[in-house]
Amino acid sequence: MATKLDLKEWVVEAIKAHGGVAHAIDIAKFIWVNYHEELQGAGDLFYTWQQEVQWAIVDLRREGRVLPKSKGQKGPVRLRHHEQPPQSSRRLCSLPS
Repeated sequence: MATKLDLKEWVVEAIKAHGGVAHAIDIAKFIWVNYHEELQGAGDLFYTWQQEVQWAIVDLRREGRVLPKSKGQKGPVRLRHHEQPPQSSRRLCSLPS
């Protein structure tokens, strides 16, 4: 069963898959495309996972794994340089907008 800790690592994986910079919507799409089966079997997390993604980003900023955002910034989430990818083998999202 997937947990909030798994979700945090999936957020990092999603950002890496997008070259180290990703908007929250792209992170959510990546997680759904690659982990929807795990989410569907995750009990209550299935109903809250998109909100938990936002909290995971906050935790990752606190841990220094992603860069802090500027005041009022609604831009993308950026990994610190030491977290930068090699390219992921996971699929990027191709869902219609």
